[in-house]
Amino acid sequence: MVQKKALVIGSSKGIGFSIAEYLLDEGFCVFGASRSGTPIEHGNFFDITTDITKEKSVENLFEEISLMTPGIELVVLSAGFCFVDPVIETASSDFLNHLMTNTLGPFLILKHLHPFLIQNKTHIVSLSSEMGKTAEAGWSAYSASKFALEGLLESCEKEWKELGIRFTTLRPWAIDTHRWENLGIEVDKNKLMSKEEFVDIFSLIINDKKSWIKNLNFQTHA
Repeated sequence: MVQKKALVIGSSKGIGFSIAEYLLDEGFCVFGASRSGTPIEHGNFFDITTDITKEKSVENLFEEISLMTPGIELVVLSAGFCFVDPVIETASSDFLNHLMTNTLGPFLILKHLHPFLIQNKTHIVSLSSEMGKTAEAGWSAYSASKFALEGLLESCEKEWKELGIRFTTLRPWAIDTHRWENLGIEVDKNKLMSKEEFVDIFSLIINDKKSWIKNLNFQTHA
């Protein structure tokens, strides 16, 4: 059996790290891309330091991948930047950082991914947010970047329709990661989705051969 190849953007921590570990357990060869490096030691894991906000870095990522495979079956866009502030208190630099990581980064990945697409096989899974469809007070920069991301994905899906490229956008509300501590937001962790629960949903998505789920919103626990 030919080993499937997966590219996980944002593999160094959080959801991206958990997804990379899961895919390795499932027998994938995984290319992990992150700015800080991914602490995974596995014979089928290739850690490629990448800044997705810089086109040259993304070009280097795919140059390295090209030395190992001509095609990628699964791409996971899980890198993200988040900062919470009212509009009038949001620094222009913070707003720009949201757009650079959450929108420009995926654009550059998709742009340079094209030669690696496998007709009727490549599946692109993107981690968006419910705030990519419905904004909340205090999250203007984050929501703006996720709204833009979803527009990018929808357009790209239509451009690649004849190639049979599958797109799935996941919109979780709140997952139990270090993000909340970093944001200084107190949350009831009993109402958060665990990373293990998220990976279970991810598993169902990538193994879905019939319904081809395109978009999935999921709430926290009641």
